Amino acid sequence: MQRLRNLSNWWWGVALLLGVNIIVLAGVKYNRSAEPVARITLTERELAMPSHWYQTRKEDTGIALRIIMYAGNWNWFDYTSGGYADNQPLWIDQVKLAELGFDVSRPLDTKEGQRYYRKQLPREVYLALEYDGPLHAASVERVQQRLALEKKKLAATPTDKQQHNRVETAAKSLQWQIDSASRLYTFDAGVDLDALKQRHHTKTNIVYARGSIDIQVHEDKKDARKIWLSGYLRGLSIEEVHIPKPYQQVLEPFRECKPNTDCLHAKPRYSVTLAYGQRLEPWVMDVQ
Repeated sequence: MQRLRNLSNWWWGVALLLGVNIIVLAGVKYNRSAEPVARITLTERELAMPSHWYQTRKEDTGIALRIIMYAGNWNWFDYTSGGYADNQPLWIDQVKLAELGFDVSRPLDTKEGQRYYRKQLPREVYLALEYDGPLHAASVERVQQRLALEKKKLAATPTDKQQHNRVETAAKSLQWQIDSASRLYTFDAGVDLDALKQRHHTKTNIVYARGSIDIQVHEDKKDARKIWLSGYLRGLSIEEVHIPKPYQQVLEPFRECKPNTDCLHAKPRYSVTLAYGQRLEPWVMDVQ
């Protein structure tokens, strides 16, 4: 009897696995069932090799590139851009959260209201992403302004070693922004893809993808009466792009990297053309 029960469980497991695979393959087929809704060519700056490959290369023969993007008017290379924290851009405010389907009707000045907001689950939404456009140019300009400010302070205190370090840090940040930082920025979100596209139909170098946003409660440490809501961009629904075998040999020479590094280089060493399908899921069309 036990043997029959184990055999039955085995067959159920096989059936479940086959069912999942059929669903996944059907989704892939539908995603690529028509002309791509968008094509975009990104470089190593936006598609990086994760550092964990260094430790898992012997076990993993595939190649997957990690999509690097920044949240609108904030990124972690530029602390002067006005965002609250990493992945918390100013454009995801309380009005935008309501537009995305979050309930923002509860009072914020009560503990019950704050607990209610913290218990709300993340929502999957459509994201608009800009590549190598005004947002990246503005980010570079802000770091240039920061460097100019630090140099001005150094001129007033030329013997200040800490100020020398600040100038050096700002200069390195600027060079990184110009040569190596990702130029992919998400700047808007919506629950209606057509409406989102209509808002930005005049812009160029725009792609749309699915991602998730969370709601967060903030309290001013200096003034407990100041409480506000903002959105936290958790990331893209698909954060990695798997490279088909015919293209893997192009990337193989760049695959090795040291532990605890992000594997990014001063200049991008490869480019990848992606196509986005009916489900806004990317796949690789070419690697150079």
